[in-house]
Amino acid sequence: MTSVNNPKPIIFCCRPSIYSSILLHSLLANDQITVSAVVISTRFKRQNSNLFSDSVSLIRHSGLRYFLYLVMITEIHALFGGLFGLPSVKQLAKRHSLPVHCTDNINSSESFAFIQASTPLSVKSLLLSVMFNQKIPAKILQLPELTSVNFHPGLLPDFRGVDPVLATIQQRQSHCHVFLHQTTEAFDEGATIVSAQIPMQSQRSLFWHQYRLFELGAKTVSEWLENVWVKDIPIEAQPQRGRARYYSWPSKLEVGDIKRLLDWRDLRLLILNRG
Repeated sequence: MTSVNNPKPIIFCCRPSIYSSILLHSLLANDQITVSAVVISTRFKRQNSNLFSDSVSLIRHSGLRYFLYLVMITEIHALFGGLFGLPSVKQLAKRHSLPVHCTDNINSSESFAFIQASTPLSVKSLLLSVMFNQKIPAKILQLPELTSVNFHPGLLPDFRGVDPVLATIQQRQSHCHVFLHQTTEAFDEGATIVSAQIPMQSQRSLFWHQYRLFELGAKTVSEWLENVWVKDIPIEAQPQRGRARYYSWPSKLEVGDIKRLLDWRDLRLLILNRG
């Protein structure tokens, strides 16, 4: 997608999922924003692994119920998203003729070359990561004219980690939060830029909370891009303060505390929000 009003390109980095598609779809629908390229993480859990061994490892640690939930929002959505609900990240990229780089290792020379080629000289560019399950290296973060920010669906610094929405529900918090923050070499530790929140609904599923949070987050990010990034206004960021907690992959016991990962009412979100 090319925007006449905004020559400052955005590189969208993600692990494909329904939730990543919500954000990318929102950005592509905004004619004030230019998405120029997409970087897709093909890593499921570990680098240099494969889907089968990662699946076995995850089932042993988090249980079959959580594994099937992840498969639904990632692999199944990637195959059938265009037919039922939001198109997948790859489908959206193809629809808008965006170059795509798929990688298991963002540190590779091929990944660096792709991102470098997507950041024209003397043009300010933005690297926006969303559920990207790889650490972005210093050599990318330090590219001239490149600003890197991360979309994090969790209260910072209290809920850093793999699945902050699940941790938020499991910890019986009153609200779910989403933050846009500066990217550093460490996961989820950069200064925060903007945030938003939704109240917890005890009778709704993990999927519902995540979906609604990404809808609100997409709106929040789009507004920030229009009002700050596009207009070349200096970015205001605040250091994270307070107790920092990092939640890794949830255990079977922690997943068991969540009454609903998905329920039949969640189908309406997909049917009524077709891309």
